[in-house]
Amino acid sequence: MALSNNLCLYYDEERNSCVIDEDGVKDLAERVIKQCREYCIVDSHYGEIISGSLIEKIFVLRLHPRELMLRLIRRGWSKSKVRENVEAELLAVCTSNALNQHPKDKVCEIDVTGRAPNAVVNDIVGILKGVAKCVVGVDWLEEVDAVLINKLLNVGNPN
Repeated sequence: MALSNNLCLYYDEERNSCVIDEDGVKDLAERVIKQCREYCIVDSHYGEIISGSLIEKIFVLRLHPRELMLRLIRRGWSKSKVRENVEAELLAVCTSNALNQHPKDKVCEIDVTGRAPNAVVNDIVGILKGVAKCVVGVDWLEEVDAVLINKLLNVGNPN
């Protein structure tokens, strides 16, 4: 959405990604959401920038850091980009950002590790229908071997 609507402020070569115009993306996303007849699903890492009045739930899909690391390495991502994403997952950055802007009852975490997409969708539908509980509580820090992850990512090497 940001790229196709010229809402990229600049390209960050180090991170190999576009730095978005958050205000522009927010305005565009909110216009699109308001045009939805019933429900609108927004897939983003920026749930916190959408006005709370337009949000029923924010689903933060969590993936075990080891699996995330291996997946991104297989995709050919640079070590620094893999490290940045694994650290963000370990620290629950997306969840934290959502909770800083929205009430806790609107933010739901779902551990998607080793699960099929249809099972995750069923969880989401269950929460939206009120038959499953919306919770925040995925915590990788207690079980992840940070030494192993650092070793695999060769922390001293920025590539």
